[in-house]
Amino acid sequence: MSGRLRGASWRAHVYGTDEFMPEASPAQSTLKRLIEAEDQAREVLKAAEERAQQTIAQAREQARQSVEAVRAEAANSLRA
Repeated sequence: MSGRLRGASWRAHVYGTDEFMPEASPAQSTLKRLIEAEDQAREVLKAAEERAQQTIAQAREQARQSVEAVRAEAANSLRA
């Protein structure tokens, strides 16, 4: 078995530690935070888009009601 590393010695050689899983490197930690931030940004954007769609729907309904009220008023004026 000359020259071959086994078990903890192999992990220590490859990962620089005797632990089974290596600690996250600064780059891995940064990447994880970036992914989490992107996920959060997507959630915030989705919620904002939903609120915007609700606002648009409400504005359309108000505009429809306003137009209908003016039409009714015009029709009444023409009958008089």
